[in-house]
Amino acid sequence: MENKGIRAIWYSWALAFLWLNAFTDIPYIFVALASCCIIIGNIRSRQL
Repeated sequence: MENKGIRAIWYSWALAFLWLNAFTDIPYIFVALASCCIIIGNIRSRQL
């Protein structure tokens, strides 16, 4: 799998968390999870 594919998977998780964020009363948890997914996706794609 290419680097872009791995990054796309992590970004799709981040988008899913941000989408869940719109329907919950505790938004900060999902924003934090989404930002972690984006950071991890960037690190993983650079390591390969």
